[in-house]
Amino acid sequence: MRHFNYLFLLIFLSSCTTPAKEQDTSTEKEDDLTYMELYNMVTLETGERIEWHGEELDKSATEFLTITEGEPCGENDCGKAMFIENSGDEQVHVVIHAPFQIDDVSSHLATRYSIPANSKIAIGCSHLCYEGEAYLFERRVVGAKTGEQPFGE
Repeated sequence: MRHFNYLFLLIFLSSCTTPAKEQDTSTEKEDDLTYMELYNMVTLETGERIEWHGEELDKSATEFLTITEGEPCGENDCGKAMFIENSGDEQVHVVIHAPFQIDDVSSHLATRYSIPANSKIAIGCSHLCYEGEAYLFERRVVGAKTGEQPFGE
C-alpha cells in the first residue's frame, strides 16, 4: 500500500508540471492578436460589432449605398481608409461583412452602422497592417434598410 501512495504522489506531481516546449509556445500565443484587438484595428467606433452567420437580411436600401476608399491608413500605410456613403433621403441601417484570411485562418467581421441621410461615414481600414504584413478585409453590404429599428434589435 505504501508503494501505491508514492506512485500516486509521483503521478500527481508530474501532472502539475508543464514541459519546457509547451511553456515556450504559450508565450508565443500571448503575442498573437485576439479577435477584439484585430476588430479594433480594422474598424472604427462608428459601428457596432454584431453576430452574423450568413443569414439573409433585408437589402431594400442598398441602392442608396456606396463603399469608397480614401487616403492610406494602417501601419506603414498598407491599406486605404474605407467609407460608406448614403445618398438617400432617409437614415439607412447597414450590416457590413468583412471576410479575411490570416495565414491558414479564415474568418469574418460583421459590423452594424446607422448612416444619416445624404452623408458619408468612415468604416475603417481596408487592410490589417500587422508586423510588416497586410491582410485584406474586403467590405460588402449584406443588409441595408430604412426605418426606426437597426438590425439585431
